Amino acid sequence: MRLLRLVDEPAGWHTERACLGTDIRLWFGPGEGEADEPRAERDKREGIAKTYCAECPFTAYCLELELAFPAYHQHGVRGGLTADERRAALRQRRAAERRAA
Repeated sequence: MRLLRLVDEPAGWHTERACLGTDIRLWFGPGEGEADEPRAERDKREGIAKTYCAECPFTAYCLELELAFPAYHQHGVRGGLTADERRAALRQRRAAERRAA
């Protein structure tokens, strides 16, 4: 059984994070029923989203929240990483935990 890593919510997270007020499509791409997103457009969108994260004081907190979810539940840009990057981070974390055991 995998235990969640609990981190205290930082003051201001609900009101001061950089992503507040942005379009959800920036973080998750086109919605269901919308046209597929070409790779170049996705890369550009994800780069813009990561820029918000890079300037945000809560990026580490957001990332830790997302890494509490399993690999199959990773979608969009969160915590400064894409879903693929977070899946890789989860694999690395599991490998490190196995080595430490």
